[in-house]
Parts: sequence; structure tokens; C-alpha cells
Amino acid sequence: MVHAWAVKGDADPARVRSNTFAFKGREYPEVDRAAWFRPDEARKKILKGQIGFLDELRSQLH
Repeated sequence: MVHAWAVKGDADPARVRSNTFAFKGREYPEVDRAAWFRPDEARKKILKGQIGFLDELRSQLH
């Protein structure tokens, strides 16, 4: 399950800090890195099942 949200504002991707999750006795980060992408770039990078989020966001912004 993926939860996504959008906010208006300015955020520095270099300052993103991840939570962790445990798996087989080890801790792993939930986020490995953060970056900003134009919508066309984002569509190529995200999972196919998440494209609907971009479409919905774009419709809300226009």
C-alpha cells in the first residue's frame, strides 16, 4: 500500500531524513534519497501503479 500526499511549499531534498523498518533483525531506511522531478520525468521514474497520483495531482493544479 502506498500513501502519497502533496503540499505547496519549498523543501530541500538534501534535508530529507528517513524512518526505518525492521526486516529479519536488520534496520532498513524507508527512503533511500529524495529529489524533485518535472512531471514527465516523474512518470518515467515512479511505479506504474503510482501514475494515477500524478494524474490526479495535475488535474487538481490546473
